[in-house]
Amino acid sequence: MSRRVPAQVRALLKEIEVLALGNGPSGSVAVDDLKPIIRDGGAIDKAIEYAEKSGWLKTDGDPPLSVTITEEGRALTVRNSRRKKRRLPF
Repeated sequence: MSRRVPAQVRALLKEIEVLALGNGPSGSVAVDDLKPIIRDGGAIDKAIEYAEKSGWLKTDGDPPLSVTITEEGRALTVRNSRRKKRRLPF
């Protein structure tokens, strides 16, 4: 049985995936680039920590300066978007 993913973590993973598209093969995203999008610095730090411990992100630095989504994290964002697409509008 899969565990429920907090909304902040799901949003963080989606934003990292979008930002990483333009960053070449490394797919690394600076944490500072995420802060204007998420806006709450404390929430982003907690979401990064949770995602890293869950195996969905790799971080560089302590505290993290950059993050990279893992294959498990990418699969999670795909699974969540597919689930939403299957819902009927009525």
